[in-house]
Amino acid sequence: MNIFILVDKSGSMDGEPIQKVYGFIDGILNSLKCNSVTLDVAEVCIIEYGLDAVMTLPLTKIKEICYLQDATCSGPKNLGLALELANKSVQEIPESSLFIITKGKPSDPMLYNVESSKCRFENIYILHGNMEKSAIYKDLSKRIISWDIFNSETIIQKIYGGQAIIDSEGNELLQAPPSIIELTI
Repeated sequence: MNIFILVDKSGSMDGEPIQKVYGFIDGILNSLKCNSVTLDVAEVCIIEYGLDAVMTLPLTKIKEICYLQDATCSGPKNLGLALELANKSVQEIPESSLFIITKGKPSDPMLYNVESSKCRFENIYILHGNMEKSAIYKDLSKRIISWDIFNSETIIQKIYGGQAIIDSEGNELLQAPPSIIELTI
């Protein structure tokens, strides 16, 4: 039960967009802290990307997270670099989810294509600020959600238990998890 969050810190995210992103991250972290399933077992990793990809929060248990936000944004959107770092980090960790928060297209499309084909995350969500530029992500995930309708509490609840949710196009985002059957012998 690990969540990797890739945060777009390119120049186009400067100002209001990055503040909005930090609100989403706070919402995801708070939702994890309030979920009895994830509180003791989930870990979060945050990778920020622009010109470089930097792991600003290595995998850390929910209870121990102290994430310092830096609103400095500049450079291109090298999402391929961020995916490369995430893919290396998740190799030995089953049951991981990936959130990519962006509002544009990758500036390194060749590396992005290579790394997106290597992704082995159980759940992948693209949280996008400009749906007109989101088509490039359809091969990576069908779960592309507009900033305008994102609800962190609902998404976290659906990943770790609950009913399926429907996106703005009427597509089911997640199936309900299988029932647990207890047998006493």
